[in-house]
Parts: sequence; C-alpha cells; structure tokens
Amino acid sequence: MDDVLYISAQIRLAKGNDLLLAQGVIKFDQPYYVLNDDLETFSGVHVTDIFHSYEALKELFKKKRIYVPITNSNDYIDYRLKQVDLKGLSEKSKIQSIKN
Repeated sequence: MDDVLYISAQIRLAKGNDLLLAQGVIKFDQPYYVLNDDLETFSGVHVTDIFHSYEALKELFKKKRIYVPITNSNDYIDYRLKQVDLKGLSEKSKIQSIKN
C-alpha cells in the first residue's frame, strides 16, 4: 500500500529517571512503550501526561515492561529546559505557563 508508512525505533528498558522527575512525580511528555502480556510485542507509543496513574506505571516498571526510545543527551537537555515548576504560581500564571 502506498499510503502505509512503516517506522522502527530503538528502545531500551526504562530506568527510574526516565519516567520520574522525583519520587511520585511523573515526567510529562515522555514517550514509552509497554511490553505486552505475550512478552513479544509492544503497545505504544504512549506519552506520559497529567492523566497517567503513578501506581499503574510503577507496577509496569516493577515488572520490567516499560521501554523508552533511545535518544541523545541533547534531547534530554532540551526536555529539562522545557520543564515548568508550577509550585507557588497563581492560577492565572499556571494557565499561562501551560499555554506556552
């Protein structure tokens, strides 16, 4: 089929700091794949967001079923620069920060 594209990705088993900024604090916008129950195929790509369950991710992580794309260190630096600390901001400031 001409309208079907195939992609491939290099992935590795996730480490704790791939998905978390701190204990119990999920890193948003992190792509990841989940090893299915058959232990041969993956679901994804998924992306962490505000609606993700920390406990569900923690269980998958313990079972060694979360994989993340291999990226270069510059991607990580760019990601860290985009993080916004919303603690102590007014609601208006939070909304403005999220829009940017």
